[in-house]
Amino acid sequence: MLFGTACCAIGLLSLEGLAQLTEQRRPPVHWSSSTDYKIPDPDLGYRPAGNRRVRVQSRTDDALIYDVRYTFDEWGRRKVPGAAAGRPAHLLFFGCSVTFGEGVEDTETMPAQIARMLPSHQPYNYAFSGYGPQQAYALAQRLTAAQVSQRDGALVYVFIDQQVRRAIGALRMFNGWGWDFPRYVIENGELTRKGSFSTSQPMTASIYRALWRSAAVRESGLDWPLRTSARDVSLSLRLLEETSATYRSRFPDNDVYIVIYPTATRHRQAIVEHFAERPEQVLDLSALLDPDPYRFRIHPLDNHPGPAAHRRIAEAIAEAITDRIRSASGEP
Repeated sequence: MLFGTACCAIGLLSLEGLAQLTEQRRPPVHWSSSTDYKIPDPDLGYRPAGNRRVRVQSRTDDALIYDVRYTFDEWGRRKVPGAAAGRPAHLLFFGCSVTFGEGVEDTETMPAQIARMLPSHQPYNYAFSGYGPQQAYALAQRLTAAQVSQRDGALVYVFIDQQVRRAIGALRMFNGWGWDFPRYVIENGELTRKGSFSTSQPMTASIYRALWRSAAVRESGLDWPLRTSARDVSLSLRLLEETSATYRSRFPDNDVYIVIYPTATRHRQAIVEHFAERPEQVLDLSALLDPDPYRFRIHPLDNHPGPAAHRRIAEAIAEAITDRIRSASGEP
């Protein structure tokens, strides 16, 4: 038994040493910004600072991945160039870095490209890097007439599979950026806020931090939980339901679109089935960029979508909204 324990310890130490060596040999990616633009927020975990314009770069020692500018309005929303004030309808975008436009210019984001396709709608980009459905719900609760002056319009939530793990506070998301994200649970059928992932689960938070000190854990791609359960998916779906209900309580009779992003295939069926009998419009774009959606990425070292992907998604969303408006007005 002692011999077996010693062999196991030696094996684990060897694995850890190999993982550390692998980390050291990987070309580092350097990220920088001309000024800080991410600030703490008790309801969101963090948010963009208002009235900022920043230059953001990502590069290795040998290659530039991107060099772009992000501009934020007074509410911390990413600005949408070319959308003149006075448009009669709004289009609120909620989501993560895909919708925010990580690694592309202000003019190249999905909302900016839709602004050129739908001259009747004023897009507002509430999305931000790393967000999950819990931020969409919190942001919907904050909506005021000062932020959005138009009564008519729609809300667009862009879904990717990883957001389910963000809603439950999974290991890699927790250690990477989301330790202060709001934690929601369903208790007695009600969606309930339970502080943040750090404050509401101190033992889990301590275990996650301890595990993350291991290079073997970081390099293995290991996440916990290993798989998302039906209960985990149900939490995200409930958060989207409540986001929709909160928005529609402020803007009655307006549409809500749940956009299933290309590559979001793991939970596609659950979303389609869940919202089949509900008023939300599900726009399934999971196969739009097939057969290889990653050919649209901004760089081989960064899987975020580039301008061409944003344009394709914008076209599909604009077409769906236009068809919906025509149908509601009785136009052929």
